[in-house]
Amino acid sequence: MDGMETFDSLLADAVRKAMVEISEKTMQDLQRETAFTWLGRCVATFTRFAETSDLQDLCDAEEFGHEAIEHASLADEPGFSDAISQVVHVCRGRALARSASQ
Repeated sequence: MDGMETFDSLLADAVRKAMVEISEKTMQDLQRETAFTWLGRCVATFTRFAETSDLQDLCDAEEFGHEAIEHASLADEPGFSDAISQVVHVCRGRALARSASQ
């Protein structure tokens, strides 16, 4: 399978999944789930940074955290964005402290 066939296949699969998802969930649900997906990536990458001190992990964790906060804001749920931001802040602090102590 060449690159475009793979791309087309992945796109078709994504569209099929999205059609089901948008018929079953509200926009708020989608944004909330997406925020948690990005937050999970953020926490995992901060954890890896704490273990390796790899600056790429730190940059990636910050990007993932930004995405989590953005989608939390779009969920339009009182306090949700603040809660997500707090988790990012705490994980960042812990990761930086652990990395600095190594």
